Amino acid sequence: MSGRRVLAIVFLAAPFWLLSLSLRPSRAQTPSPAATAPTTAPAPAFAAMAYYDQNCAHCHGPEGTFYGPTLGQDLTDAQLQKKVDFMANGPGNAPLAADQLPVETAFHRALIMRRPFLSVTQIDAKGAWAGESMPDSKVIIHIGTKEIEATCDDYDWTAQVPPGTKPSDVTITALHKGATTTLNPGESMYSSTSSLPPASARPK
Repeated sequence: MSGRRVLAIVFLAAPFWLLSLSLRPSRAQTPSPAATAPTTAPAPAFAAMAYYDQNCAHCHGPEGTFYGPTLGQDLTDAQLQKKVDFMANGPGNAPLAADQLPVETAFHRALIMRRPFLSVTQIDAKGAWAGESMPDSKVIIHIGTKEIEATCDDYDWTAQVPPGTKPSDVTITALHKGATTTLNPGESMYSSTSSLPPASARPK
């Protein structure tokens, strides 16, 4: 084959070769599945304090006042959850579902750590939010620079926020007896989700 013919073939084929490269998707430009996956807020929390009030308070006192200062001091986090489950199935005679047990355990974790428990138990399309916190708490909803103080009645709180407000745009704080708990509903609808620290790091 002559040199001229080879050059002609290369010349004619080159544009198609370059075009095929330009049509290939770039790895850098292709969004990953994680980047395109829709994000949804957690479901409203189980009403752990209402459950406790109905099934546990007659023996252990309101908000665990009869437990005494040594509540949970000898338990690991796993043992605490097992204990809550045992008491619910046994003396409480009110078994907890798999999605309810972690919330009830979190409430007891808050009692052990002497921190305000805080949860969101309801959000409706009209902007009515409701939840639970320790009685006599001050609950404040933060939406950007806007602050909305919730109405508190015993362990229940309610607040009206602009309809369509996303949980991820909200931060809620509860102040109770000098202690503060902050909740980000876009991540969790209830507080005290972290495991108990070692016994030496717990309030005495």
